[in-house]
Amino acid sequence: IFYGPLNVSMYPVTGAFRQFDPEKIKATERTPENIKVALKDLDDLTYLNKAYVDHYVPCVPSTRFVDQSKTPEGVDDPCSDIYALPLLKLAPGKDEDPTKICRAITSGHRSAILPGKDGIFYRLKGCGNDLQGFVIEKTEGFIPNSGIRGSGFADTSMRELYFAYYLTKILKPYNIPVANYPVGYWKYGKDLKVTSPADKKEQPENQMIELDKYCGIFRTLGERRLGSHLLNGFDIILHAIVKIAIEKYGASEDDYKLLASVYPKGREEKKFHTYRVLRNFEAPTIDKKQMPLKEWAAKPIYQKEDYAALIPYAKLASKETKTTLKKIIDACNDFKELHRLLAENEKGERKKLLTSAFESLTKSLVGSTKTAFDYLIDTYTRLGYEVATTKRVMQDEDINWGTFIDHSPVELHCNAHCNNFAVIPKGLNNLIAPLDFDLAYSRKDFFCIVRERAAFGTYEEDLFDSYLNTERYELSKGLGGEENMNFEYTLIKASSVPTLGDKLKSVVEFMLRDVMVETYMKTFDKIACDYVIKDTDSCDPIHSLIKIAVILTHNLIAQLKYLTS
Repeated sequence: IFYGPLNVSMYPVTGAFRQFDPEKIKATERTPENIKVALKDLDDLTYLNKAYVDHYVPCVPSTRFVDQSKTPEGVDDPCSDIYALPLLKLAPGKDEDPTKICRAITSGHRSAILPGKDGIFYRLKGCGNDLQGFVIEKTEGFIPNSGIRGSGFADTSMRELYFAYYLTKILKPYNIPVANYPVGYWKYGKDLKVTSPADKKEQPENQMIELDKYCGIFRTLGERRLGSHLLNGFDIILHAIVKIAIEKYGASEDDYKLLASVYPKGREEKKFHTYRVLRNFEAPTIDKKQMPLKEWAAKPIYQKEDYAALIPYAKLASKETKTTLKKIIDACNDFKELHRLLAENEKGERKKLLTSAFESLTKSLVGSTKTAFDYLIDTYTRLGYEVATTKRVMQDEDINWGTFIDHSPVELHCNAHCNNFAVIPKGLNNLIAPLDFDLAYSRKDFFCIVRERAAFGTYEEDLFDSYLNTERYELSKGLGGEENMNFEYTLIKASSVPTLGDKLKSVVEFMLRDVMVETYMKTFDKIACDYVIKDTDSCDPIHSLIKIAVILTHNLIAQLKYLTS
């Protein structure tokens, strides 16, 4: 449920393994010489080879991370039977030796999940682009360019290993787990070919042997993501609930109008979308200088006007609003009909898993004074709490998830988004865990890489603070329904002329997103939210609802054109 089916083949290739050593992998000191080295990646890779015109690797605004280990590559390790030799995702060959193949679970375009011993799963980040190995692809954008896809690089792989380890330590006191824990990395052999499927003529003759290719190896807690799988799954569930509410419980246009009246004035004009009422604001300017982020955020930064635009938890959980929601709540509790409707497109093992999850949900609510919709509200508020806690700890520790401008002056990359939280199984008293830190950086290693700024090549406090503050806003927008990255988040498409079902679903969905964002804002400002469930492991209905959601979105792992699930 939380990882997916074994659907990709991996083949042993040349290279070596090195175990992670937290004492050896670290950022170089922020000196003029090291800054100069890091700035090389702001330009294309012609500094390696003149043939690499318009070929780029990420340029994180930080000094480079390196492995200072003196131990030989290929050291012994308790799990060396799993990754003694590097593995690569490739299309099956005609004369393949089945004894040399590992079956794994695809994870995005360039990663995979490998089952290990004793129920441990390993994330292999940078083990081939889809089933093509390493490829050169063009990136469309304001400044089109090309680069190797499917691998990690020296800096980004070491960076992710370090921050996954460091964040595990600093988030532990807040009971927030990190989804990936570092094990080590593979450094692939220089003999591996790099192909260019789109246009063979553009491929460099020497296969980019000067650019070392890496794969980070992590113990992982899950593959399903907050945005694409969990919130998208809830979207599918809400669509079915509304259908039942209309067809079986008589929900009408009058019910829609009553529900719409719960919102603050003016929300209907914004189609109730939570993200459309969120303000993007920065620290105030004093004497022509921006107030330092730490000083500004020492007190609550969200104002009454920010909360006034949202439906608060107290209102959504009130008896009056629940009366207005009665037909929706009745439909939500109609597990027999809801299961029938949601199981129509499922088959085989997935249908069995869905049936089991509904049976668990039904059993967990026996004797409960709360409804399934109450637990849905509890899930959304808990998610807001966990996202905000993660972001606030990272901000207080001066860690940026990966927000910056590098090769294109008008395209901001931001790693603070919903799909960088993995949905995790019951047992860690949390619902999600952060991941993906290959572009993360800290204040002490940061310097400006924007050529147009006066501080180019030096530390710039205002720019670091601005990037860090941007992540707070982007996460709130993601929870509010708008993402900053190109992920498929909405499987349920509204009609060009909204139907009653479209309108009811929208009005209910954004009620839930409102309380999730409200909780996010309060938690970020370190305001206690007593209504948030504290012990999620003992809350079986929440885990049953989560299982149903991620089962319904399992097909999203088949978004890669080379794979079927």
